Amino acid sequence: MTTFQHPFSEDTITSPYGPREAPVPGASTWHHGTDYAPPAGSWITPVANGVVVDKGWSYSAGYWVEYQANDGTYWVCCHMRTATPAILGHQIKRGQTHLGQVGDTGISGGPHLHLAASTVKGGGLSWIQTFDPAAYINSHQGALAGTPTPPPTLIPEDPDMLRFKSPTTYYFGSFDDVAEVSKDEAAAINAAVGTGRFTEVSSARAKLIIQGCRERRAKRDGLTAAAVVNMAALEASEPGGDE
Repeated sequence: MTTFQHPFSEDTITSPYGPREAPVPGASTWHHGTDYAPPAGSWITPVANGVVVDKGWSYSAGYWVEYQANDGTYWVCCHMRTATPAILGHQIKRGQTHLGQVGDTGISGGPHLHLAASTVKGGGLSWIQTFDPAAYINSHQGALAGTPTPPPTLIPEDPDMLRFKSPTTYYFGSFDDVAEVSKDEAAAINAAVGTGRFTEVSSARAKLIIQGCRERRAKRDGLTAAAVVNMAALEASEPGGDE
């Protein structure tokens, strides 16, 4: 029998599964998951033993990791700050394996873990055959696992997704923070991660990504909107017109 446990204390649940008012523009009015709000950067562990089957980034879910529990159910962790490198395909242990950290990526009103559960792979992201994660955990709960193993040392997550270039400039980092890098540095990053060249985006798209990162960083650090770096300098550095 597969046993489960909550990733964090039930006291940290801020939004249960089911109908709700949209907490931020773009969020759903039917919540297909359970939200936990421990401190930002808290390590997320699996609710059950299983295997990581997918990971990625999306506009709405931010960074996410999906795993299949040993009972066949699928679980996805969303809005993560970062995920543990090279975790795809790894066997994971309930309350022990570090999947990644609580963050605020995607459509989010603040740092939290959105935990979704489904009977099909990808269902937690596409809202197909979902079920109440907290209720399921409570009905299949086992004794709490022991102390988690030491967390891994993180590098910027998924460099193949987090690096991009406008027509003239290379950028690298995470959606929390983006830095400009030289062509040589870009080549070194590509060589280190072994996944090919930087992704090319239009000047307009690059500006949107960078502005979003700066606004998110300002929000995280408690800065006012006036403290967000103005985009005029970047715009002035770009050639006329977009790709």
